[in-house]
Amino acid sequence: MTLSDAERAQLLRVARCSIDDAVRGGNSLGAAREALPPGAYLAARRGVFVTLLQPRGDDVASGRRLRGCLGSIEADRPLPEAVASTAAAAAMRDPRFPPLAQEELATLCISISVLTPMQPAGRVEEIELGRHGLQLVRGEQRSVFLPQVALEQGWTRDQLLAQLAIKAGLPGDGWLDARLSKFETEAFSES
Repeated sequence: MTLSDAERAQLLRVARCSIDDAVRGGNSLGAAREALPPGAYLAARRGVFVTLLQPRGDDVASGRRLRGCLGSIEADRPLPEAVASTAAAAAMRDPRFPPLAQEELATLCISISVLTPMQPAGRVEEIELGRHGLQLVRGEQRSVFLPQVALEQGWTRDQLLAQLAIKAGLPGDGWLDARLSKFETEAFSES
């Protein structure tokens, strides 16, 4: 599935409206629905992650730092609804950060990753860094990394697998007896 530039812009607008409304204490899903132009509808159901970035310093050119990132691998809602609820959650409920403040909205950069359906990972050697995201499941323990994480961290495939296991609360070699699934993403962001 490839989204058109117009569809990407619509989803970014939905995310922005949802976040703005959530920060102000409103109904983010209702605000997001209003952000879509009349007749616009993205019926596809895909997992989605929304990443929020802020400038590292006083100046946007200094680079960006993570300010929130949440998502769902479940393809249980149409994309606009999935983006709206995920964006609001990333802004207000990422446990690593305090809720986003209204004064942060002006410098916030939103990135959306739309996931392909999960597939069994197959042979470890077939996992391509930067192309495949991974999900690990062992009993109740789970973890997910988007494709770009390994590249951003400078990890090898072995380091990626070890960190995936550690994120799930397992020892570094815990991936060996876990179920691994892979996926790809279509990622896009505000400029």
